[in-house]
Amino acid sequence: MVIGSWDKYNGAVCSLWDVARDRRFNHYVEVIPEVLMSETDALLNTYLDKPQAS
Repeated sequence: MVIGSWDKYNGAVCSLWDVARDRRFNHYVEVIPEVLMSETDALLNTYLDKPQAS
């Protein structure tokens, strides 16, 4: 799994829950963190700053 940016409040890898390392699952997932981190941070911030349709 390639991760660009971290979300310590809502993420599911190395945050609130770590689905990639949860031993209850019978699969191994290699995590490659912070790939193009500044670019993905900018994309997420742009997306999250826009008002969402309800």
